[in-house]
Amino acid sequence: MIQKHSIIQEYRMLLKEFFIGLKPFLIYQLFTAALIYILILPSFQLLLTSVMKSSPYQVLTNGVITKYLLSPQGFLTILLAMVLSIIVLLIEIGGLIVISNQIYTRHAPPTFKSIMVYCLSNIKKLISIGGLFIILYFFVMMPFINIAFRTSLVSNFSLPSFILDYVNQVPVLDLLLTFISIVLIFLSIHWIFALHITIIKDISARSAIRESYRLVKHHYFNFFKYSLGILLVNIIVIFISSIVSLLPIFLIEEWVNLSTLSGTIIVSILMTIYLLILFIISTFVFPINVHLITRLYYQLSGEPKHHLRLGSSQARWLTSMKKRTFNWLLFLTFFIATLITIVMVEDIKNTKYDVDITAHRGASVQAPENTLAALQSAIDQGADYAEIDVQLTKDGHAILLHDKKLSRTTGVDQKPSDLTLKEIKTLDAGSWFSSEYHGEPIPTLEEAILFSKDRLKLNIELKGGYNDEQLVNEVIRLIKEYHFNYQAVVTSLDYNLIEAIEDSAPYITTGYVMYMAFGDLSTLNTDFYSMEASTITEQFVYNAHILGRDVHAWTVNDIDLVTELVDDGVDNIITDDIRLIKNHITYLNSEMSFERILENLLEIIE
Repeated sequence: MIQKHSIIQEYRMLLKEFFIGLKPFLIYQLFTAALIYILILPSFQLLLTSVMKSSPYQVLTNGVITKYLLSPQGFLTILLAMVLSIIVLLIEIGGLIVISNQIYTRHAPPTFKSIMVYCLSNIKKLISIGGLFIILYFFVMMPFINIAFRTSLVSNFSLPSFILDYVNQVPVLDLLLTFISIVLIFLSIHWIFALHITIIKDISARSAIRESYRLVKHHYFNFFKYSLGILLVNIIVIFISSIVSLLPIFLIEEWVNLSTLSGTIIVSILMTIYLLILFIISTFVFPINVHLITRLYYQLSGEPKHHLRLGSSQARWLTSMKKRTFNWLLFLTFFIATLITIVMVEDIKNTKYDVDITAHRGASVQAPENTLAALQSAIDQGADYAEIDVQLTKDGHAILLHDKKLSRTTGVDQKPSDLTLKEIKTLDAGSWFSSEYHGEPIPTLEEAILFSKDRLKLNIELKGGYNDEQLVNEVIRLIKEYHFNYQAVVTSLDYNLIEAIEDSAPYITTGYVMYMAFGDLSTLNTDFYSMEASTITEQFVYNAHILGRDVHAWTVNDIDLVTELVDDGVDNIITDDIRLIKNHITYLNSEMSFERILENLLEIIE
């Protein structure tokens, strides 16, 4: 049973043991990071690329992903991803568990080689049903609830905004998501010792999960008392450290001129100190959490201290670095980091963001979506584009409508393909939004083009599924007839529709709407990519720009995400809230202050 210690006493003992193993912890993390990022990840990426190239699909997007995963190459990809996850998990977290166990049991720190051999010998235990649950625990559950551990493969996991928006609109789905979140939190607490037990006791993953569940269940009070208590102390310590390291930066703000080189150097030195402190804290948090769980496991379980069979403990290079060498490395790190910070600060000071803004379905926050009123509101707010959704009526007219049915916006439970334009024009598409818009009609694409000409560019998204060839021809006809090709882009989730536009009217700019994308993007016959915002990375944008293609991000209503996206280099942001996004981009382009530079540095580092 756990010994009777106060939270502060337990925290002191935790830190005392941690600092005994500080060098092994830090050096091990440094070498494993190098091993993972320089060797393991590139090797697996090369393998996965080779597997995908052997399939009929050169790029995986939208529905193609499902088809690929059901193919032999898809099965091999899943298998390789599972092996990669197991290797990274055992090396990155399993190795820290081994070091933590050696420190707690007062055994000599092992060699890097012996840790690798011992951890990787557990691969066979994780290639099982129980192992699959442990993999899901670390790579899905923990990132989803955003606590405790982050691995090199997955630092966070969240549902895309378009899914969350849909879920929030449906009470049953919202309740289901809440229930799933509660279940994940419950399981994440009860399975917290599973990997520790697998590695320390050398038992199967399934047995380890069961033992972890029982251990937490029988010691709820002590588990929460010490884990939450120490977590609270950690938060206080981190908060105080951050404040103390930030104080010098803001105390000199009045005396330092950021426009001068000397001012930039002084600020860069202070910010380097702050960022290094943050880095050290974040580096400490991971092994401290691992060691906390090690201590809790032994004290709650009453297990005798396990001696792991690690082979020879000679030539313990994890602890053999001389103090003088360590100090020189520390100074060199600080010097290089300061030079890098100076360059970054200068770059941030000179950065101006040029990003177009697209009003999603028109200004759908201020007016009913896909109406002329929404287009007018988008114009009034200074949007560059309005995204509109286009479908065909029964008699072949292109109208503005997002859903498959008219029920949500008009109350009529029919598809547009079931009604003629004359019948659709009798419907009220505004009252559902506000009585102010009672009688607002559903516009045709022709009306939208005439309304927007020389005032607003249109992102015309084709909603396929009914007479697609006629839809493509009608959109091309209208754009050509009104000489609107310089004010319009045509997009779709259906790649066949994009290819049809490219084949019939290559002078029209097209954009392929994607939830995510993997593979050779150059094989896509489109002019730009319209990507779900949460899947966009700086590397993706860079690759797109190398091909001469822009990146549009959808649907963005969060200023933190806007900052990330503009730093990544996206060209267009599709949003429901035009004012919010415009004001934030204006703020990002405003004169630099200490706070803004610090914000940008933290964004870049993250």
